[in-house]
Amino acid sequence: MNTTSRYKIYIIFILLVGAGSAFSFVVLGGYYPIMVVKNDVISARRFERDYAAASFYYENVTKIYGDKILGQSLDSSSLQLAVLNKLIEDSLVAKGVKNEVGSDLDYLLGNKLEKYSNDENLKKAAREIYGMNWNDFLDDILIPQASRDILEGRLFARGEKIEDWIAGAKKSARVIILSPRFNWKDEGVRASK
Repeated sequence: MNTTSRYKIYIIFILLVGAGSAFSFVVLGGYYPIMVVKNDVISARRFERDYAAASFYYENVTKIYGDKILGQSLDSSSLQLAVLNKLIEDSLVAKGVKNEVGSDLDYLLGNKLEKYSNDENLKKAAREIYGMNWNDFLDDILIPQASRDILEGRLFARGEKIEDWIAGAKKSARVIILSPRFNWKDEGVRASK
């Protein structure tokens, strides 16, 4: 076996090991897509993080108030559906508010969220109520809510309602769910049968 053939084998081996390592990192880290909303990729990691926060919040609510506060108990599948639908709405609102305000979005969000950046009580509440660290709470809860508030204000100024806008956005949205457990039907996520 000549030297060139031996190096080719080593290179192929190293490439296979590298590809396997990268694949493991993507899968184990949850960086693979679970759905696509108007070309916005939502990762499994984001879904799992939001699902964990919703579960944590639900457990805290039921510990304090019992199942009666919601009128019914939620099972894991119902909570997953709610989280997926919320992620879709957040994605649509993020695109909508960006279209409405353009390059002013960062300024408006910064202005709206500035008062919370040093609020230790809010940071503590994020940990205790949602089980989230501050950065995840900011990314997953505060920024989507602030974006929704900004969009709602713009729509209100034109005499429109956010609920109607979201319903229209869902009707026109192209949503691809990459999980066999769920599908997009009638402007919402449904459990597959």
